[in-house]
Amino acid sequence: MAIKIIEEACTGCHICFWICPSDVIRMDERQQKALAVYNTDCSSCRLCEENCPFGAVMVVPRKVAKGTETFALNNYLRGLGIDPGTL
Repeated sequence: MAIKIIEEACTGCHICFWICPSDVIRMDERQQKALAVYNTDCSSCRLCEENCPFGAVMVVPRKVAKGTETFALNNYLRGLGIDPGTL
């Protein structure tokens, strides 16, 4: 998952920054807005989205390149000693 901040709705209240257990969100002190800077660390808990009083935070699925999931699954199976071609 990835965090999307709707800049127009963000008031810089810091709630998402304080509540994120994965430390994904930072504050842009110059603009006084939230920034999602460590999206790969997002655990999809949705605490930021659920607790934003202004609806400025959204947790959205990341775009995955075509074939990436199959490649990852095949590598996982090989790691277990299973030949994916036999399935």
